[in-house]
Amino acid sequence: CCCAVPGAWHVMGVTQGAGLSLKWFKDQFCQDYVEEAKKQGIDVYDLINRDIEKIPVGSDRLLYLPYLMGERSPHNNPLARATFTGMTMDTTRTDMTQAVLEGVAFAIRDSFEVAKSLGMCTG
Repeated sequence: CCCAVPGAWHVMGVTQGAGLSLKWFKDQFCQDYVEEAKKQGIDVYDLINRDIEKIPVGSDRLLYLPYLMGERSPHNNPLARATFTGMTMDTTRTDMTQAVLEGVAFAIRDSFEVAKSLGMCTG
């Protein structure tokens, strides 16, 4: 993007559905967490995080693409859509929750890797 400094550019990576992905998942599939959190007087996301602590990295080979609202970077496509891929009869809600978080992390990393490949950052 153009920067406020003449001759300079602003680099950013935006994942449209980052935090929204977990909120959407909670709202659609986790009403029991919401009710239990109210009873305990704690944040619903604390309950969700407790459950996924048991899930190994990789979500049992389940993948989630977080494109609930299309995507901006590095894949500028307003028609991109979210998806779960790799579900089986053994897939659990906890696997899906972990996949949501991993999918968002990957999408953010995807933008970082593009900037890195252009020599704009290191790491």
